[in-house]
Amino acid sequence: MALLSILSFWLVYFAVATVRSLMIDWGHQTEMLAARAFVTVGSMVATYIVYLAMRPLAGKSLAANVTAVALLSIPAAVAYSSMNWMAFNQLDKTIEAEKAREVESRKFVIDDRSAAAAREQARVAIAAARDAIQQATEEAKAAAEAKMQAQREAEAARAEIAHEIAQADQEAAADQAEALRDAEQARREAQREAAQAQREAYRAQREAYRESQASYREGLREARAAVEEARRHGVNIDIDSILSSVPAPPAPPAPPAIPSSAPPVPEKLAPVPKRPVVPPVRPIAPIEIPMPVISEPTPGTVMIQVGQPVSSHKKDLSVLGQIGDQALNGYFFFAAWGALFLALSYAAAVRTAERAAAGYRAAARDAELRALRYQVNPHFLFNTLNSLSTLILKDKKDDAESMILNLSTFFRTSLTADPTEDVVLAEEIRLQRLYLDIEMVRFPERLIIDINVPEPLANACVPCLILQPLVENAIKYGVSRAKRPVTIKIDAREDSHGLVLSVEDDGEPLGDDAKLHGAGVGLKNVTDRLKARFGDEATCRYGPLANGGFGVTIFMPLIRNVI
Repeated sequence: MALLSILSFWLVYFAVATVRSLMIDWGHQTEMLAARAFVTVGSMVATYIVYLAMRPLAGKSLAANVTAVALLSIPAAVAYSSMNWMAFNQLDKTIEAEKAREVESRKFVIDDRSAAAAREQARVAIAAARDAIQQATEEAKAAAEAKMQAQREAEAARAEIAHEIAQADQEAAADQAEALRDAEQARREAQREAAQAQREAYRAQREAYRESQASYREGLREARAAVEEARRHGVNIDIDSILSSVPAPPAPPAPPAIPSSAPPVPEKLAPVPKRPVVPPVRPIAPIEIPMPVISEPTPGTVMIQVGQPVSSHKKDLSVLGQIGDQALNGYFFFAAWGALFLALSYAAAVRTAERAAAGYRAAARDAELRALRYQVNPHFLFNTLNSLSTLILKDKKDDAESMILNLSTFFRTSLTADPTEDVVLAEEIRLQRLYLDIEMVRFPERLIIDINVPEPLANACVPCLILQPLVENAIKYGVSRAKRPVTIKIDAREDSHGLVLSVEDDGEPLGDDAKLHGAGVGLKNVTDRLKARFGDEATCRYGPLANGGFGVTIFMPLIRNVI
């Protein structure tokens, strides 16, 4: 983790510095890249040495580690600054020399004994020029004010002249309107007389036309009558050819034209002489004379410097000064890496502690399961020994021998199993049958066993001897207290919650004793083992049954043994 953090930190530094150098473009990129790589590798070595010095402080307090980082960063920063100076010193001198040559190429220096006098004269000339410019500016402002005053007076005169011209135009327009009305009246009189003459001429022309038409028709009748008379006397005359040579009668006269009601265009009257228009006077903007500004020289300009060049504000530092100045920057690099390493170290320590805590919790759970398991065996053993003692006192040697054999088989089977491991349900049922066979010796006439486990659930995994306390309670509180046969029923089924196991008996109803209602060692042992094994995924419910007796139901996840 330390090596990876060192490598990542300084590679990021190398990348950022390279990008910055390319953006500024100082030139000599290949030489700068090689120098930067040398500084980066040397800084990695210095950081690794800091890490080796910090290793003995692993596990110490945070204050001790922070103090160590702050102190160890000082020599590392000095080493970084020294490597940086060795790598870039000559390259910086080369770049500065190139810049100086570029500046000198655009500078012409005059250095003689009269430089001070020349500077003084230049200062006096500049002061005089400023005074002259200021005086010229004030005179220009005064001239502009006078011009604006003249403009205002001209505007007033122009307004007065325009008023007089408007009055004269109104009088001329009134005279012209009167002349137009007289001309219009005379035109209308002449038009009426001309129309009357046209009407009389039309009547005369129409009368003459009628008389000519009547004479023409009369002559035509006489000609036709003469032709008919000649034809009767045997002379043929072509009347049509004769008539074709005769000129046609005159056309009827056209009626006189109706005079138009629109007035004719009158003759142009003498135009009213126009007055000269005085043009408006435009305001003159005030004159602004900028002060001269001396700016920094741009590329292509030539600087003329009088006297010795002024020294720069930057002071030339010694080698130790340059290393110390650069060490201040390097100190923050190493302090930043130290903070990063401490954060990663404490994060790794937290993860290690979490894994250890998880291991401790698992070990505690296993120990708890073992303790709960070992609570079952002594309890069962004491009950069995009491039963054996009773059989021996009653001189039932065969029953006592059978119980001892079954007890030996039960303990041989149960004690060989790991109490923290699960067993398949078929094996758990086999152990309970051994236990019930032992109890059958004690209660041959009062104990009836009914076990119902479907074949698909035979490979379901359950905690070892989880049913033992439930069956033992059924024997103790159900069978031993009853005077009649009692059935102990063990069922297994699968539902939406997973695996469901139940142990019920139909013994006598329970009393008010708290232990008879589930506060005894057996049920508490089962509940604790389920919680230690499955957490909140498993529950144990118990209580009296409606038809008498007591029932316990266990809900747990269904886990099958696929081996």
